[in-house]
Amino acid sequence: MMRSSWLIAATCLSAFVITSSAVAQKAPPPKKPPMSKKVPLKKVPPKKPLPSTKPIVTPAPATKPIPLTIPPEVTACLSRAGVLEQEEEKLDNYTARSVGMTTEINQLQRRIKELQNRKARLGKVLRKQTRKVRNMRAAYKKQCTKHENCDRYEAQASSLERQSKPIEKALNQISADITDVRKTIATLQSRIAPLRADYRQNKCGNLVPGQTTQAVINKCTNIFSQWNDLQSAVNYNNRRMTTLKSSYKRYANQLESLNTRAGSVSAYLAKNCANSPKKAQMDRYQAVRERAKKLGAELDATILEIGKLKKEPLVLPR
Repeated sequence: MMRSSWLIAATCLSAFVITSSAVAQKAPPPKKPPMSKKVPLKKVPPKKPLPSTKPIVTPAPATKPIPLTIPPEVTACLSRAGVLEQEEEKLDNYTARSVGMTTEINQLQRRIKELQNRKARLGKVLRKQTRKVRNMRAAYKKQCTKHENCDRYEAQASSLERQSKPIEKALNQISADITDVRKTIATLQSRIAPLRADYRQNKCGNLVPGQTTQAVINKCTNIFSQWNDLQSAVNYNNRRMTTLKSSYKRYANQLESLNTRAGSVSAYLAKNCANSPKKAQMDRYQAVRERAKKLGAELDATILEIGKLKKEPLVLPR
């Protein structure tokens, strides 16, 4: 019993000594890894990008268009709509023309009233001036006729010449304007026949809703539009001729008065101053007066011609 205990104790002691000696021994230091030399890296050139490849689009197989069938009632309604649109356009045009005429009438009435008032005021001045000139002529004839001489009549001739120049210039301008209007009238007249032919050919006066094609409707609409433009041009030139007529009357009256005075001066110079160069200048007023008369006749003929064109219908009666 004592022996077994001692053996156990000896065994434990020897095990402790062995363990302590093993721990007491130092472990060898860890070996450092060998230093590796740095090798310079070779520069690799960048790779070129590959060319982009477009996707190949394969076209879709062609398909035959499906024929569109429009029902007859739809075609008829489209035709009716076209005819209705044309008739509405004509209605708008007639209404606009009626409104324009009413406005023009009102303007003319106001203008007439204004002119009447101005004429009444001018009439008082005219009557007063007429009495004044008549009395001055009588006094001159009584006191100064015996003192008249060539110098005075030559001075009067120069005054008449000075007054005549702007009147003759204005009449020349009126003549040029009349020529321009006549050229315009000839151009407008040349457009009437083709419009009438197209009107008859397309039967624009007998459009049947539901049967007339859209192409014919469009042609007729264009014909009416051109006719309206033509009528507008005619109306413009008609108003222009009215203005020219008023201007002509005013200048022709002034020229007539100058011609009367020129005749008196010319008679005196012919009787008492045969060598005066002013005699020939006074004699030319007769030629100027005759030319003004021809201009008035041409003006009246142009107004008559444009009046006929203004009444010209698009469709001649059968």
